[in-house]
Amino acid sequence: MPEVNRGANGKCIDIYVRYETHHRRQFDKALALLLKLRAETCKAAIGFVSQKQNEAQETRKTELHAVTLEIKNKRLERENPTRPSPESRLETN
Repeated sequence: MPEVNRGANGKCIDIYVRYETHHRRQFDKALALLLKLRAETCKAAIGFVSQKQNEAQETRKTELHAVTLEIKNKRLERENPTRPSPESRLETN
């Protein structure tokens, strides 16, 4: 490309182009960091949700086990009315 005499305005344009390039690079870096942090935050939120779901599932298992034991005890009481129930044994001690 042939050399063009731009004068004082040409120097100003060169400076503006250089600043614009610098600002675009800084913006791209900041945008990349923002997207990275958003992804990490989203992953962390999903982790908390799954942890809460696991805790709720454990609670349901515990409750189900307690109910199952109670049902088994009631069936045993019905089948053997002379045999004392576990609750009545606890009350007598």
